[in-house]
Amino acid sequence: MKNSTIYASPAPPRLDPRPHADLRAQTRQLAGEHLRNVELAPAIRRSQELQNSLLTEYAGDSPENIELLKKCLQEVSIMGINFVIPKRRVLLSVHEILRLSNLGFRFGKLDPDFEIHLQQGRRIPFFQGEPLPKQNWEQKFACVLKHKICLELLQEYRSALEIINQQRQQTLESKNKNSSLNKELRQQAEENMFQFKVPTKFDLLDPPLIPMEESLFAHDQQVMEATLSDVAKKVLEMQNQRELPSLFQETTLSEIQSVPHHVMILLDMSASTFEKEIFKLSNLVCAELLRTLPAYLPDSTLSILPYSDGAQGVMNNFQNFIAPGGTTAYDAIFSFSQQLLGKTEGHRVVIHLSDGLPNSLEDACQQAKQFPTLNIHYGQIIFGHTKRVGDLSDYLFVDEATTSGQGRDSTRFEKYVSHFTDVALASQGEQIILWVMQHLDEAVIAMLDLFIGQYFLQQASPKTTDSEDTPTSL
Repeated sequence: MKNSTIYASPAPPRLDPRPHADLRAQTRQLAGEHLRNVELAPAIRRSQELQNSLLTEYAGDSPENIELLKKCLQEVSIMGINFVIPKRRVLLSVHEILRLSNLGFRFGKLDPDFEIHLQQGRRIPFFQGEPLPKQNWEQKFACVLKHKICLELLQEYRSALEIINQQRQQTLESKNKNSSLNKELRQQAEENMFQFKVPTKFDLLDPPLIPMEESLFAHDQQVMEATLSDVAKKVLEMQNQRELPSLFQETTLSEIQSVPHHVMILLDMSASTFEKEIFKLSNLVCAELLRTLPAYLPDSTLSILPYSDGAQGVMNNFQNFIAPGGTTAYDAIFSFSQQLLGKTEGHRVVIHLSDGLPNSLEDACQQAKQFPTLNIHYGQIIFGHTKRVGDLSDYLFVDEATTSGQGRDSTRFEKYVSHFTDVALASQGEQIILWVMQHLDEAVIAMLDLFIGQYFLQQASPKTTDSEDTPTSL
């Protein structure tokens, strides 16, 4: 009776969204604290002393002098730590240049036509060899502030960059040199990634509803990394501006329900999903979908297609957990889902849940190319990197430690993920790398909602979405 009441409800139930675990922030915080408290402490302390000295000795209590000095300086951030350094170039009026000169500062000029001459103890501005009239002293010139303290501030900043670069090189070249830090990062990453209660059979028989307050794409930087096509990014923006229908907008549900939606979940049941019992969570997510989706799309069809070495048929209910085993034959399950959906009309969606690479990347990519040909929206959610948590922690740490604009080699984790991305590119689909397992159900709903938006955009302007575009990371 409980389930039938939910399915018949005209207004879908609303649940409070669960709090989002910020895996990247927590792992980066750990790495940042180590560098800040151990490696960077002397440079931070010296930089703060120099900054205080510059303001107290030369600006005094004058608010005008303080603001003028700040105008010549800039804040740059390393690992969330702000360093103050002189600007490479600053535009100052003649009045401001003279004021700073009287405080004891010197300038490196960038404008060859502008000079300051010292005549009878007075500083006289010259422009193109002639004294500059006072009425023109509001004119601005490009210059560089020169002072011993400014040079020392720059040296401390460069010292901090060098320390971080050395730390980065150590992480990339030898884990042994950073074994203690890597161990902490690995533990932190693993605790957050697998921070979920292992489901029981009772959970499977009475699955909870999936929270539908907000799309997980609004939190992608916290719990996942999304690689999306330009069209998908446009759809998310338009849904956010309420220009396209969304499952998260109650006022557009009737429009969504006017279209038949055929959804297939490809469920990886290979042997690797037995680690940390993540197969139980992915099974539970499918059971949650079978209960939640009819409340929002009562006329839709939802089929679960478990697979390993090959397709294992179609499931529409879960009475027990599926035992994992075998490998990941992407090409076989792709072909099976395409055959089934090829017989349907309306909006067709395939969402693939997997924790491992395909048996044959070439075969998987070749079969994935059939999805756009058959006008099927394909998305994949990669989760549960149980064997690669260490690589993930290195990836998060190195990503933070690398300074802006500085190139770096790809980590093993990034190279590993790039193979999944090859499949997404071949399918012209979308991809989520899920950091935190407990949000797998919300990731599936977010992906489905994105495809619903794509479908309606395609109906409005088919030429916009038929063209192939390259997915990029958000």
